[in-house]
Amino acid sequence: MKGRFCFIAPYGGLLETARAAEAETGYEIPRFAGELAAGLEFARAGAREGCRGVISRGGTARLIRESLDIPVVEVEVGGLDVLRALWPRLAASRRPAVVGYGNVIRSARSVAEILGRNFVLIEIEREGDIGEALARARAEGVDLVVGDSLAHRKASEAGFDAALIESGVESVAEAYRRARAVDEAVREEESKNVRLRAILDSVVEGVLSTDAEGRVVLVNRSAELILKRDKEELLGRRAAELIPNSSVPGVLATGKAVQGAVSRLGDVSVAKTVLPIILDGEVAGTVASFQDITRIQELETAIRSSLRSRGLTARKTFADLTARSPAMRQAVETARRYAASDSTLLVVGESGCGKEVFAQSVHNASARAAGPFVAVNCAALPPALIESELFGYAEGAFTGARKGGKPGVFELAHRGTLLLDEIGELEAPLQARILRVLQEREVMRVGDDKILPVDVRVLAATNRPVSELRDGGGFRKDLYYRLSVLTLTIPPLRERPEDIEALAEAFIAKAAEAHRRSPPPLSGGCREILRSYPWPGNVRELQSVMERYALVVDDESDREAFLDRELRGPDPCAGTPEPEVGLSGTLEDIERRIVRAVLEEEGFNKSRTAGRLGITRTTLNAKLGSSK
Repeated sequence: MKGRFCFIAPYGGLLETARAAEAETGYEIPRFAGELAAGLEFARAGAREGCRGVISRGGTARLIRESLDIPVVEVEVGGLDVLRALWPRLAASRRPAVVGYGNVIRSARSVAEILGRNFVLIEIEREGDIGEALARARAEGVDLVVGDSLAHRKASEAGFDAALIESGVESVAEAYRRARAVDEAVREEESKNVRLRAILDSVVEGVLSTDAEGRVVLVNRSAELILKRDKEELLGRRAAELIPNSSVPGVLATGKAVQGAVSRLGDVSVAKTVLPIILDGEVAGTVASFQDITRIQELETAIRSSLRSRGLTARKTFADLTARSPAMRQAVETARRYAASDSTLLVVGESGCGKEVFAQSVHNASARAAGPFVAVNCAALPPALIESELFGYAEGAFTGARKGGKPGVFELAHRGTLLLDEIGELEAPLQARILRVLQEREVMRVGDDKILPVDVRVLAATNRPVSELRDGGGFRKDLYYRLSVLTLTIPPLRERPEDIEALAEAFIAKAAEAHRRSPPPLSGGCREILRSYPWPGNVRELQSVMERYALVVDDESDREAFLDRELRGPDPCAGTPEPEVGLSGTLEDIERRIVRAVLEEEGFNKSRTAGRLGITRTTLNAKLGSSK
């Protein structure tokens, strides 16, 4: 590994030892020979050339550490090194001394204890202490001075018999290994800083961090642009000077975050958040983020436009519901309470009574109102397509699959609400898959093997009676209980006569406005006809009739006659007559005639026909197909 340290050898022989240590560790770095001041100059030159740290020994290592702001790894002088220097002359010496810095003296003390000899141990703290140390050695009758390069050189110059403590390969190799670890740690830290800088500069929010004194220690590119100042002008300055009402001093003092506050920076309004940095229970600084409010509004507009273009918004609210009747007021009040929950909700009601309007209103009154609202009619999709629509599919899942795959409605509704309309028409295998999504809150696309977590509130709607879902053979009971954590029943229009006239007038006014006509009024006779009609198609049927009324009827027309023609039929009090079918032919022929007769009576509405016959739409479609 090419290292970013350099080796400074206080004596020439140490260079050869360093070369051997390099071969042993595989850590290749530049090597220089220089003691004390000369070694410091080599270290300074190396730092200018990109050297990120130094390996050295003794006083030279200490001088470099005190003079330069770079890591210094010292070659430790061990007891074995001291023993190597002493041993050849120990027998001939009456009073040996070891002179050096603290680590040398500690190692020499260990050697003296092992050998059972009394050495004169003289510790120095800096280069200038060496003269006084040698004077003490002479006064104590020392005849051999053992020390590092400085002590050895000065003792020799003073006429002492001197021995140099040289570091062995094992000590230098250990220093090399420690330097390599420091180098790798520094590289990793630099890499993290580069990644952090890239991340910070990629976000549109301005980010600024301070120390415990409120001085800026980090700033990203967006902050420079918003503040209209370069990084060099910002670093080291107090945030309170740069941002009026910055909230930084208050957060530093209290340790409490400030979120979503609005400040003015020159001619720009920004939304800011200031969070404390807590270390060991103390506030060590802050991180402030701020964004141009105009930019936030532009993004919100773009997101809402995108969702609107995909039909992923709920337009209806509780204000759109007409609720004058007690039954309807109770339903609305219950729905408002359910909006505060995040549990699954089963909406039950006849076709045309406004189940989706209730579902949209619940979504818009919930904590998920800002998220998407996705509605899918389970009975309107062909069986071959419904699985991929619900769960999405991976690229290449089947012939004709879109490149890159396609998300299903569960993914599209992430962080929002999903309405599964006519849930009772789903076949058993799909019921099982939906049950798993509700339990695990995760989906797997068709043809894929990856699990995707989803955060969705599920609303289900059905025009089938609750008892049929719960007890019928075609719907899983476990899915029913999972869906019906909350249940909301929408009263049919015939059970809320107080609402009929208000709804009729609203529909007439809307249709007349769309066609630039004056809305024809409802006479007393018309109102009586509307109240007495059973409205099997509920609000949807009422809306259709009133649209025709607004277009066809004028002040001179016989309005009551028009409604009689539109709504004439069997007496609602007499009940619904059973279809008249002949009993000739096979059982299949009789069944075919019954299905056709009921379908015609229900105005070719397949959902109502299936409900009346007690079968699913899938079964109805099969029977209609066989009757052709």
